[in-house]
Amino acid sequence: MAHFPIVLLILGFVVDLVYLKFRHPGLRAAGLLLLIGGLIGAIAAVLTGVVVKQNAELVLPSLTDFTIHAALGFALLVIVGALAIARVWILVASKSPIILPQVIVGVVAIGLILAVGFYGGRLVYDRGIGVAEGGIYYEIAQEVVELERIRAVTPNAVERGAEAYRRLGCSACHGEQAEGGRGGDLKARKVQEEFYETHGSRNFPPEIVTQEIVDDIGAWLERVRPSSGQDDED
Repeated sequence: MAHFPIVLLILGFVVDLVYLKFRHPGLRAAGLLLLIGGLIGAIAAVLTGVVVKQNAELVLPSLTDFTIHAALGFALLVIVGALAIARVWILVASKSPIILPQVIVGVVAIGLILAVGFYGGRLVYDRGIGVAEGGIYYEIAQEVVELERIRAVTPNAVERGAEAYRRLGCSACHGEQAEGGRGGDLKARKVQEEFYETHGSRNFPPEIVTQEIVDDIGAWLERVRPSSGQDDED
């Protein structure tokens, strides 16, 4: 959704620059239409951002990036909206375009577009915000919320670990009883030490899957597939 207004607004700015050189009325009209199209797209993008805020609150350890992205988006919306209104008024009133302020506002808008795109890219590609109903991070975060609820009422670490192993989908790679699969046998592995090294930069970042949850999984593994002295030495 966000890509369309970005393209339209940047293209509209380029068309305006070409118009300022050649002064063709068609270019002036095209630039205005692109600006209005970009404004409509920006409104839609802001609305979708409001929708995924709950997603962000679950997944992100801090809403700093989301807040900055939203603030820049609203600022861009205000600037583009004001510019579009001014451009329409100038056209309807048959007045000559005010070149320097228009160019300055256009440059500021392009700067905001780049900043919005930077923070939006971090949210989407680093955290999966707004992707496939929140992406894998959102799905994991939802399970973690439930695991925290279970932790509050379940004193037994082994029981909590079994539930965490199931809810986080560990069996898909490591088997129902951690007997191994494409992810290998977890029997003798020090999960508490190796978990983040293996998964921390992928599906299970530490800001979502806490050390307490990892420790619970380790407690369950020690029950179902206890480590041996030989394994520990390896």
